[in-house]
Amino acid sequence: MLAHPQVQGDQRKRLYLTLGEVSDGENGGRQRRDRCLQRRSRPRRRAARGAQRARGAAAPAQAPKLLEDAYTRQLQRLPATEPTRLARAGLWRSLGDLRKKDLHDEGAALAAYLASAELTPDDAPAQEALAAFATQVKGNEEVAIAAWRRALPTTDDQGRVCIALGELR
Repeated sequence: MLAHPQVQGDQRKRLYLTLGEVSDGENGGRQRRDRCLQRRSRPRRRAARGAQRARGAAAPAQAPKLLEDAYTRQLQRLPATEPTRLARAGLWRSLGDLRKKDLHDEGAALAAYLASAELTPDDAPAQEALAAFATQVKGNEEVAIAAWRRALPTTDDQGRVCIALGELR
């Protein structure tokens, strides 16, 4: 489908982005999603492909950094309007997960979770993710308390939120 000569420009970019989103839930889908987002974010050039082949075994170690760059480029491209609010929040949350788990950058991960939580103040899972991570990072107890309080009215597990609030006080 993507190799068809009539699929060009913006339509090709949308197809790569959609393929990346669909592939996310499959086995091995994370690598496929990463490749699709990278294709969506940068033009295909022979020199870039040649350099990537030359790096060889070092490429998997650089994958989280490449994905972080792809996420930040996507965030820069999305306009800061109401129709894109949920998409931007999802990208910020994914970026926070990536920075926390793969890049081990607590400050940058916290900033990404904060951005996601600010965009969706009524989304309990986003608030809980921010609160749980802020609890782990020393000196951010007030951020965690505020996030747990925002999550309390809309969460499915109010007992867990109340316990977490009690432990922080």
